Amino acid sequence: MGKPRIEDFVFWAAISVLVLWIIGKIVGVIHSPVLVEMVPYLSIAFGAGAFYQKISHMTTEVEKLAEKTGKFEHAIAEINARCEERHGGRKKR
Repeated sequence: MGKPRIEDFVFWAAISVLVLWIIGKIVGVIHSPVLVEMVPYLSIAFGAGAFYQKISHMTTEVEKLAEKTGKFEHAIAEINARCEERHGGRKKR
C-alpha cells in the first residue's frame, strides 16, 4: 500500500466519530438535541465520500498498472521474436 492520503484520514475520522457517538449514546453521555442527532448522518456522509475517493484513486492506479503490464507484454513478445530469429526455434534437450 502507498503512503496515507487525505481520504484515509477523513474516512477513519468519520468512522471514529460514528463509533464514539454510538458508545456515548449507549452509555447515556449524549442527551440528544436535534443538532447532535445529525452527527452520525454527517459522519456517514463524510465516510462515504472518503470511501468513494479511495475507490476512485484505486481504479486510476489499477488502470495505470494495466497499461504498464501491456507494455511489458509487448516488450517480452519482441524479445521472444528476436530469440526465435537468432536461434531458429531450437529446443533444448
